Amino acid sequence: MKKHIKFIILVLATFCSHLLFAGPPKSIKNAFRCFENKDTKISERINIEGFYGGHFFYENGLYARSSIIWSDPEQDINDRVNYDHVLALQKAMDNRTKNELRDFYRWEAWGNYKIEGDIIKTQSMENTAPLSAFNGAFETWFRIIDRNTISYLGRIRIGEDEAEKQKLEEEMSKSKGERTIIFTPTPIPPYQKAWILKEKWFWCNKNDRKIFMEKIKNEK
Repeated sequence: MKKHIKFIILVLATFCSHLLFAGPPKSIKNAFRCFENKDTKISERINIEGFYGGHFFYENGLYARSSIIWSDPEQDINDRVNYDHVLALQKAMDNRTKNELRDFYRWEAWGNYKIEGDIIKTQSMENTAPLSAFNGAFETWFRIIDRNTISYLGRIRIGEDEAEKQKLEEEMSKSKGERTIIFTPTPIPPYQKAWILKEKWFWCNKNDRKIFMEKIKNEK
């Protein structure tokens, strides 16, 4: 009888753990572009020592979008800028123990990007909080205008119907973009604590992840 009870408890614990920390479904992980951790030379195209309306591009191909600054990626930064939020993140980056910066690493949308011609194609997702539903993953495109300006072209939900996906990609590739986002120079937060870098499925090479995690551990 005791063995049966222990077995039931183990099954329930496993089930509850899955509910609490389900994360993205397997189909999304498979559709998500893996992270190579290689120099993209993006700094030769645009300034990255700061952000574009809450969008951060790191030299190694990592991408982040902060809702602390910008909650709507489709909004034109020239039409609506919340300077209080901008100053809040800038202050958080100067004082790295602030809650804003902690949440930036723990919950914000992280992912990667690739550059094709003059288009930056990002993929990202927010971390899933316990007992929360997965919010989805998105591919967002930007066109490079000059070193300090990018233009928002649109976004696709990753896992979208293939025909719809191709239609949206064709529309975005032809678009010149109507929403421009201006570069804000500021010290950028280091990426090493980003939640997504701990995820095995995110990396192209498991050994690269192992080396990275060991390096982070030794730096503590």
